[in-house]
Amino acid sequence: MTIAILGTVVYDEIFTYRGVRNESYGGITYNVAALSSLVDESAMICPVANIGEDRANEICSVLGGYKQTDCGHLAVIDQPNTNVKLVYSSISERSEAIWHIPPALTKKTLTDAVGVDAILINFITGQELTLDALVELRSSTSALIHMDVHNRISSWGDDGGRTITGFGGWEEWLAHVDTVQMNKMESEVLLKEEITEIDGFLDAAKRFVEAGLKAAMVTLGPLGSVVAYRADDGVYGCHCPAAVLGDVIDTTGCGDSFSAGFVWNFLSSGDPLLANAAANIVGGVNCITPGIGGLTQAKGALDQLPKIFPELMDRIDGGWPGARLD
Repeated sequence: MTIAILGTVVYDEIFTYRGVRNESYGGITYNVAALSSLVDESAMICPVANIGEDRANEICSVLGGYKQTDCGHLAVIDQPNTNVKLVYSSISERSEAIWHIPPALTKKTLTDAVGVDAILINFITGQELTLDALVELRSSTSALIHMDVHNRISSWGDDGGRTITGFGGWEEWLAHVDTVQMNKMESEVLLKEEITEIDGFLDAAKRFVEAGLKAAMVTLGPLGSVVAYRADDGVYGCHCPAAVLGDVIDTTGCGDSFSAGFVWNFLSSGDPLLANAAANIVGGVNCITPGIGGLTQAKGALDQLPKIFPELMDRIDGGWPGARLD
């Protein structure tokens, strides 16, 4: 089992809401670290990114230090590596700035990485991939393609500042992937409307599925996530609460850990309801774990579902496919 991760490796400067300053590698480093904690011995993790020449050796050393990770698809480019500044105003709210955005991945780089079982696209800068490249990628592989919308809705000023510019034509993009995730704010930006109720987010996920997806998820922080998926006779879905596993220490990278958890557990189970619930466990472990990786408590998340989500699992085990959404 081989999983490619398309995105950007960044160097993070993080100011916590308690005023503590930390520095570390971030971006798809979180995906790599999370997957390395979750996968079995048969899996290989392949990050695909353009990395700055000033930090290239260190990045290869850091990512190569995670077990079962192949850094052969990292391309060194003639510019500084991407830097990110995150300033938290609360445990989960933050501002973000980005400098030194790399060019989009080339079609050749993408073609070189298509012999895999799954592709996780994480829009760290929002500029990693063009629609034409995605269309060609889709035509070149039968692998599961999962997209984390993330900063596809953003643009960045010369000062690094973020502007929400939306995701025009998102329907065409989603038509060329299998599964997608986004957070509350990102879903509202795509649909250009405010959503306040769980049922509203389920309806949003249904609308994303209707663009041609197998499944769509909206992550809701402390409220967990919703998932909608396509079955032979229509669209079904459900809400899964957050996995409350201990005191929340660090929410940086929760969405990245969620995506890693979903991809691995969807490959393992083929069931979007189970994979979404398992991804909530992975995100929950991220919240109680300082730094990057070390999410071994989330390994075997599918087996933990009856203990952590007993009511949901009783319904699913009884044959419940989720609520009918269409």
